Amino acid sequence: MLFDDFDVIVNCAGLNGGKIAADGDDKNMFPIRGIIFVVNATWHKHFLYREFDTFSIPTTDKVFIGSVKQVGRSDLEITDADRTDILNRYYRLQPAIKGAAILDEWSGLRPGRKGGIRLEMTTVRFPIPKSSEFGNEKVVKVVHNYGHGGHGLTLGWGCAETVADLIIGKSSSRSSSNSSNHG
Repeated sequence: MLFDDFDVIVNCAGLNGGKIAADGDDKNMFPIRGIIFVVNATWHKHFLYREFDTFSIPTTDKVFIGSVKQVGRSDLEITDADRTDILNRYYRLQPAIKGAAILDEWSGLRPGRKGGIRLEMTTVRFPIPKSSEFGNEKVVKVVHNYGHGGHGLTLGWGCAETVADLIIGKSSSRSSSNSSNHG
């Protein structure tokens, strides 16, 4: 069994975090669909972020541009209308990238959560056979860290630090931020 080897479980399962928590929090989770294009534009060196749904992230050999923020939409199909909307929005801001080849496209689901991020520690008691070294039950700490919406990349470092602090006892268990998590 999992708890034979571990005393702490970190639940950072994104959109399925509430389901894995198995405590009713799955009803608070919802998908936020996003799309990214990978563009061959090595000359483009500017980061751009405009109200979350239009951005560019340059790397040494390509540029990521996007996106959409479609709350409640869970399909991964990228339509021609999606392509036209995203690319035209970006080209209006950065016309020099218009001729760049699109190398790849990707869609994914961000984990939205009513009430914002869930970042807290709970305990789960597992009944075990009397022959176990743990007695009648084993208590396992579960740190929940999910529901970041479209902010996982930017909040990940701080949330990871809080997870570590919760595990080693430097921080008290707390639930989520006050911020809206729809993007």
